[in-house]
Amino acid sequence: MKNGYLSLNAKTFDIENQENLILVEASLAKAVSLLNKKGYRVNICSNAHIYTAFLIGEVVQGLIDEKILEINNLTKDKIRKVIEKNDYQAIILMFEEDYKFKSLPKGFKLIDKDLTYYISTFSDEDDIKFKTILELDNERKESIKRLEEWANNLPYNE
Repeated sequence: MKNGYLSLNAKTFDIENQENLILVEASLAKAVSLLNKKGYRVNICSNAHIYTAFLIGEVVQGLIDEKILEINNLTKDKIRKVIEKNDYQAIILMFEEDYKFKSLPKGFKLIDKDLTYYISTFSDEDDIKFKTILELDNERKESIKRLEEWANNLPYNE
């Protein structure tokens, strides 16, 4: 992998061989390792941090609470539709090929070569209330568990 970084061995501080090195976010490493070992090549993966979703939710919630959004004729239904279109992409795996999986982990969507999990920023269905950072983080962790279980149960790709 060619990039602006080199890896150093943590014990010897020697530069490691870059030809066989793949950098993977720690929280997705197990799932990506399983998928690649089974023949489902993952080119790129990302486990986005949930702070952005939390901050956006906090800002919008403040505008709703202060009735600023209602002044502009934005009803709760309209606000919900706008926000739902921009729900937060928490996990993205980009496969090398367009694999035809028989099933997907709960909550994940496969579009072409991209397997994605979106975190909904809402905490309930009746009103516009946003999830706390703890709720968002717990949902992200649970989705990673489901991804790992799914990868573990996939058959080998031949």
